Amino acid sequence: MPSFVLDLSSRVTDRELMDHISYPPAVVRRTLRFLELTNRFFGGIPLVLDFFELWSARWDRDTSIEILDVGTGGADIPR
Repeated sequence: MPSFVLDLSSRVTDRELMDHISYPPAVVRRTLRFLELTNRFFGGIPLVLDFFELWSARWDRDTSIEILDVGTGGADIPR
């Protein structure tokens, strides 16, 4: 299982390129599809799922947990 430290000591306020330039819908669709393929073939989805499996071991099984995926793009990881 991967071992890493999530550093939240400083806030990043830079805007992503897709957040402040208006692209045609076809370009956005192609870009999100590329990100989905990248996540699938280079381990983005398993990395997130492995983290949640490790993290969820501390959850009370009788408690409902809600997760907000901010900046989810095409939502391929939550799906």
